[in-house]
Amino acid sequence: MIYLSDLAERGQFKMWYTRKLSSGNWKMPEVLPITIDNPGTNLKGGYCLSFDGNTMVFTSKRRGSIGGFDIWISEKEGDNWGPPRNAGKPLNTELHEGDPSLSPDGKVLYFTRCNILSNDQAANCQIMVAEMKSNGYFKEPIVLPANVNTGNEVGPRILADNSSLMFSSSRPGGKGGFDYYLTRFNNASWSDPIALDFLNSTEDDRYISVPIKGDIAYFSKESNGFQAIFMARIPAEFQPKKILWIEGIVEGQETNELLESVIRIYDNQSGKLINSFPSPKNKPFTFYLSEGKQYDFSVMTKESNHTFYSQIFELDSLKNSRKLNLKIKLDLVKAGTAMKLNGLKFNQYTSGISPSSELEMRRLIALMKKNHDLKFEIGVHLINFKSDTINIDPDLTEFVTDTIIDYRVIDLIDSVLLEVNSQIIDSLKNDEEMDSLRNVILTYQPVLHQDTLTILKIINTYHNDRTQKQAEAVVSYLLDKGASSGSLIAVGYGNSKNRDLSTSDLQGNYLVEIKFFQ
Repeated sequence: MIYLSDLAERGQFKMWYTRKLSSGNWKMPEVLPITIDNPGTNLKGGYCLSFDGNTMVFTSKRRGSIGGFDIWISEKEGDNWGPPRNAGKPLNTELHEGDPSLSPDGKVLYFTRCNILSNDQAANCQIMVAEMKSNGYFKEPIVLPANVNTGNEVGPRILADNSSLMFSSSRPGGKGGFDYYLTRFNNASWSDPIALDFLNSTEDDRYISVPIKGDIAYFSKESNGFQAIFMARIPAEFQPKKILWIEGIVEGQETNELLESVIRIYDNQSGKLINSFPSPKNKPFTFYLSEGKQYDFSVMTKESNHTFYSQIFELDSLKNSRKLNLKIKLDLVKAGTAMKLNGLKFNQYTSGISPSSELEMRRLIALMKKNHDLKFEIGVHLINFKSDTINIDPDLTEFVTDTIIDYRVIDLIDSVLLEVNSQIIDSLKNDEEMDSLRNVILTYQPVLHQDTLTILKIINTYHNDRTQKQAEAVVSYLLDKGASSGSLIAVGYGNSKNRDLSTSDLQGNYLVEIKFFQ
């Protein structure tokens, strides 16, 4: 956090810098160097930190300014801030430019351009936006539309979702002076601003800051005759989209040295490139993904002698903003190396390759072409094996038929006539009486014997092991794209329940690998 305080000298405001510790407390603040906090030249409150804390943009009319107040930039160098540089034309003009705010990726700057600007007054101000060029300077700024710029707007703050913009305006209908408003960029247009009346007061509400999580706002207002910094919880309807904040490093597998690499982020459904930037050797990379999309993330070195890393982030919905730390290891492409293909997915319950795997397959084909002297094995592992004798699960698309012969011993009982009661027969007078009493006078005895019965059983076992078919589908795709048939083999490894894998390695129930060999 950077803030103003007259703690060192009552009535003389200085810029202070502090960080929040893991304990939740703030580190003892330090005054910023005179190279940045140039007495009498900076606009009070006209400064902002990038979301990663490594870049400061502020408003000053110091020597070297193009017009009145200009926007200046300072980069953090270790624990210190480097000398500031003027953002230059066409961003800065003969008018006043101030209140800068960097987008999460550091490539877009929101700011105000005013006819009149001082510590006590801002008049005829408009919010503008400019895209940064590769040399660190900016393209021609664009004025935000009329529904945002109604006459006098200051203090824009783009939030971590890169689509929610808070700002201050003295437009009619407010509570008094400058009030806070919120607009969102959606479907290529900015929404009509909504007043943040849970914060607005009858005084000037001009400067606001919202950290990455988006649930807390920091702002200043008068308390007991002095300005003080306050924090307030932002109601859910005014919060930005949830954010996955990713920070990481890229190392060599064998050397553990940091590697220079290129990070690319695509919209995984449209295939459109969202961001591309280098991963520096001397510090971690940082980027932010907002909820509502599926992202294809990849890391590749500029040379062809290293494997690549990929991952699909399915952020259709996030319960909370969170941070993810990545330690990416890239191995040399050589015989014996194996690489996970985390961006390769199959259509649910089939061996067909998902259309969302197109980017991963392109990376794989490019790597194979650059290393055509090697051979490749496509292997698929099943992590969650299922089987049942009844096909009641849609995942059980495969089956095995077994024939079982069962021999069963059964008991058979016959009745045998043993004797005739002669006394009863002698007493009978005629044949009719004898016939009527035949069942009485004849004595039968049951006789038990056993036989063997042969039973033939056919049993179907349903399961979800499609690994061989899936590996063959990948090989077939690669062959269609020009791969040599003699350099590719497909192996379905089936159930790999004993394999040590993290959840980030998996695409559904499967892990796909490519192995290199001579």
